[in-house]
Amino acid sequence: RLVAVKVMRATAATALAGQRFQREAELLGRLRHPGIAQIYTAGSCPIAGEDTPYFVMEYVAGGEPLVRACDRNNSDVSQRLELFAEIAAAVGHGHAAGIVHRDLKPANILVDTEGRPKVIDFGVARLVEDGGGDFTETGVFVGTRQYMSPEQCDGGGIDQRTDIYALGVILHELLAGQLPYDV
Repeated sequence: RLVAVKVMRATAATALAGQRFQREAELLGRLRHPGIAQIYTAGSCPIAGEDTPYFVMEYVAGGEPLVRACDRNNSDVSQRLELFAEIAAAVGHGHAAGIVHRDLKPANILVDTEGRPKVIDFGVARLVEDGGGDFTETGVFVGTRQYMSPEQCDGGGIDQRTDIYALGVILHELLAGQLPYDV
């Protein structure tokens, strides 16, 4: 089968980055939903003499970022809302498993050639049950500012509401063609 392989770049290979990469594979392994790109396997292999982590995941055929796909297809409001409902269901599945994505944005939601959305890139996701196991450096922003909740920007409590806020910003952009505010 055709797959996507995510490999950690050698330039990003720190102990913290390795933990985050492994954490993403573990979290994706917990999720089984048609709106979330599935992981098949994970491991490491020697590349240029270094043990390099990788994981093999579902390939999103023709994957195009959400807003760009809708604009290119001249999707009407009804089609955009239908797509958004599928995305919200996928994110809700993650929330039911205790996983907060923390970096929801149109670039992390790909639309395949059949018009189905797939949420990708759980690299900074957190588990609610264990306090999140942050895997970030102190003072480092995690996420994309335009889609971050005020609490996330302030370094405050992160839970499912963080993703719900990001979904609201995405919906605004999807329907209005612009972000709700300038960051």
